[in-house]
Amino acid sequence: MVEYLGGVNQRFVDSDAAIMLVLDYEGNPALSAVPLPKVETFLLAHRDHPLNRTSGPIGRNALAEHVELVVADSAKKADGERHRLFLGSPHLFEMSDFYSKRQAILNGVGYGWLPGHLAAEHMESGELVQIPFEEGTVHTFEPHLVYRNEPLMGLAGRLFIDLLLQEAGHLQAAA
Repeated sequence: MVEYLGGVNQRFVDSDAAIMLVLDYEGNPALSAVPLPKVETFLLAHRDHPLNRTSGPIGRNALAEHVELVVADSAKKADGERHRLFLGSPHLFEMSDFYSKRQAILNGVGYGWLPGHLAAEHMESGELVQIPFEEGTVHTFEPHLVYRNEPLMGLAGRLFIDLLLQEAGHLQAAA
């Protein structure tokens, strides 16, 4: 299953899963967590978007006049509760994933936060431009690989964790 934002932790708890990769992690003594490389996200719009035609910093009121593209949080939350990176535009369009969101931004549909690895090529070419948002144009997540301490994980689970950590540049093995 693929979940986004708060839905990752909710699925982990509700389904008694063994492992999760999560962007926001709050400690829990029943779990072990290994920090992964940081993920930078950038507030972007297509180079021809009206937000990139203004000079000086842009505030939330100016952003609210345009379509804000977000990846829907898959957590079941109370109505109106949103992730902190949602900027509050009444013109909100929820996407199912970051690849679709990138395509929408590239097509000038609106603006939004994109992870650097999905946006780098388009930022380098000048096709996507950072919006000069007065609260900042970069947000950094500190993802974690989280797994349960009990029951002890089997060989396949430990191997899976070791391979994930190896891929992320960690040399240590899971306990």
